[in-house]
Amino acid sequence: YVSLWLQSQASAAFGLDIHPGAEIGAGVIFDHGTGIVIGETAKVGDGCTFLHGVTLGGTGNDSGDRHPKVGKHVLIGAGSSILGNIQIGDGAKIGAGSVVLKPIPHGATAVGAPAKIIGIAKEKDLGSSVGAGLNSVLPKGLSSLDTSRRDHGSVAKSQNFAEFINPQKSPSTINQHTHAVHRIS
Repeated sequence: YVSLWLQSQASAAFGLDIHPGAEIGAGVIFDHGTGIVIGETAKVGDGCTFLHGVTLGGTGNDSGDRHPKVGKHVLIGAGSSILGNIQIGDGAKIGAGSVVLKPIPHGATAVGAPAKIIGIAKEKDLGSSVGAGLNSVLPKGLSSLDTSRRDHGSVAKSQNFAEFINPQKSPSTINQHTHAVHRIS
């Protein structure tokens, strides 16, 4: 019962509610953790990023194992709700305000209410960075990925991040405010 008391105190102090029975992987980032709710049977893989207001909850129709299973390196946008005993694949990206009721495959990008898959993420380690917008999504149905650009390690080798995401533009035409967000280890 100490764990339930501790969870209750954390909920009151920080504005987030993570059930003590939930399994959370290593290196998970709760960016602006206010409003995050994670249910008892939820599982979150290593290296995920959750923005504020994310819910991993049940639908109310099931008992027992009733919460989502989130893979590794998943990015979940602000205000998103993932409901039911469903799987979110490794490297998936869930857009802000989405309501996910069905499984999302590895590397897919899903948005909307109810969420629909709009593309395939280019990054391997999506949960480790936030923010290149739709520049980091291949259109749905694209059958092959350019693996030379899929390796996120290439960002460090590139002169700047903007060249990496759009190599067709010359450095002089790239917005000077484009930048990369790096995870702090």
